[in-house]
Amino acid sequence: MIWIIQLSTGKILFLILCLFTTNQIQQIQMNIKEFKQIKPGTVFAGGVLPNSPKGLFMSPTGGELHWLAIKGYANDWCIYCSWSFHNIDWIKAHGDKVVTEINIRKCVPCDDEVFKAYRY
Repeated sequence: MIWIIQLSTGKILFLILCLFTTNQIQQIQMNIKEFKQIKPGTVFAGGVLPNSPKGLFMSPTGGELHWLAIKGYANDWCIYCSWSFHNIDWIKAHGDKVVTEINIRKCVPCDDEVFKAYRY
């Protein structure tokens, strides 16, 4: 997975997460300093995960889920997801909010301070 994050300074960070096995991920955690540099309203991370216990498990029907991490306007953030055939705008407007800590941290590895800013 590759994160592309645009900071308020205009600088773009590319964070690469390398999969070693299906159960072991080398994680690069976002810290609060990096989080505060993201512009409000920005989709700062996204990806596609299987709809399964090993991925982003939201329903028992299988398939793939596209997820988006969005920075809010109150220095908060959230993740929305939906079936992978929906586009970004549809997911932002109608996607399901990810609400379990394990799924949130699968999508956006982050330190505890960033996690506390998650908007349920």
